[in-house]
Amino acid sequence: MVGVAYTEESDTFIRIYNIHSGERIHTHQCVGSLAGMWANSGSLQFAIIVPAEKMSVCGIAFAPGHCYENVTDTLAAPPGINLTTPLLFSPSPYRVSYILGHTLKVWDPQGRRYLLSNEDASFNGSAMAFSPDGGFFACGTVGSDIYLWKGHTSGYAFYRKLPSSFTSPAPLFSPDNKSVIAWGRSMLQLFSLEDSATPAPDDTFQTSGQKRPFILEFSPDNSSVAFARLGDKVVTVIDLKSCARRIVIDAGTEVYGLKFSDDAIAVGCRQELIVWDLSKGGGASDGKATIKDSVRTTGLRSLVTRRPEFTSISPDLLMLAETWSGRKTGNVGSIVVYDVETGVQIWGTKVDCDKPWFSPDGGQIWCDVGAGEERGWSVVKTSGLDEIELVPLTGSPPETWPWRSSCGYTVTDDGWIHNCKGKPLMLLPPSWISNERNVRVWNGRFLALLHSTLSQPVILELDPE
Repeated sequence: MVGVAYTEESDTFIRIYNIHSGERIHTHQCVGSLAGMWANSGSLQFAIIVPAEKMSVCGIAFAPGHCYENVTDTLAAPPGINLTTPLLFSPSPYRVSYILGHTLKVWDPQGRRYLLSNEDASFNGSAMAFSPDGGFFACGTVGSDIYLWKGHTSGYAFYRKLPSSFTSPAPLFSPDNKSVIAWGRSMLQLFSLEDSATPAPDDTFQTSGQKRPFILEFSPDNSSVAFARLGDKVVTVIDLKSCARRIVIDAGTEVYGLKFSDDAIAVGCRQELIVWDLSKGGGASDGKATIKDSVRTTGLRSLVTRRPEFTSISPDLLMLAETWSGRKTGNVGSIVVYDVETGVQIWGTKVDCDKPWFSPDGGQIWCDVGAGEERGWSVVKTSGLDEIELVPLTGSPPETWPWRSSCGYTVTDDGWIHNCKGKPLMLLPPSWISNERNVRVWNGRFLALLHSTLSQPVILELDPE
């Protein structure tokens, strides 16, 4: 089971879900503010700050056909706080940390005493952590330091200061209480606590701090998926069966669209289309390909000098569509189509849209015009590909429209994935929650979450039944 808490006015609601069925099996309502929630021996426990400076520790346990609620402890809330004061609760042993004014405090709700009181305007109330055994307490600052205190019988005594290499670090303890991770600013630093001297970080890791969205394409036979950051130069191709990388392609120029065709991959770049043959390993023996390993390059004679926002390639690799949106600049956007054989523009119109998409037969082009609406055209070839006419379409895109599909899945605002019948399948972690335009579905089988804050797309294979 999993618990999801939210507050309405002065009440706290805790909803309990069955993680297998997605069904809500219980709702707990109480007056007060949630201080913490944790699992304990098959039950869900939580601490509530209630009026009259009290704190209740409650438990919810389940047996077949029954739900048991009980109050396991009634504790003393820290003096002077109200129901809106941000705080951190540690269940083993009971500890409460918070900042009141500029003073950092740690309160023992059983002994009714302060274990730490330290005034410093640099302390960050959203960057506090207790070690799993309660033996250490850490608080980050708005600068680059993390302060660490060690528990004693009389309270928490200053232990050391951990200097990170970035501002506003947040601490996180390892399960064995021997290390601290400082994280923030797309960086992670690991500190060992076993040495008595102030430690230098054991290692530093760079996480993905990019905010550019992903572009992603599935192969027609469901065997592979390719993705890249929009405007980046690197394309990664993953084998969906083994989850191993097939190849990493350095296109050498900005990437705006991808398309599989048989065992080749076409990459729509700025003012050119480049193709690699995957049946021959992309032309690279070490799993890393460059422009020198490509089998085909076509320059596009674009009349627009600015970067495209998105690119789509027809399934037969004969046409390429680019879009520019004017929403950010106040100008009118446009969509243009190129003949990939010659690189010549063969159609274009002014329309504020993005995310163009060719239907599987190449006979239609659709794009997103915002506010959950799409616009489409039927491709009419008047003279080979030297000239085409696009006839406006009415209605909705076909079910294979990759951003929203009745054959696929939907993601709700609160992070539930529903199948095509509306049945909840799983609850996503908060960092994965995305809107429908960042969800790519494929053949009613695969779902890809393209949230820009993730280090790479999250691809799920789910049973639609």
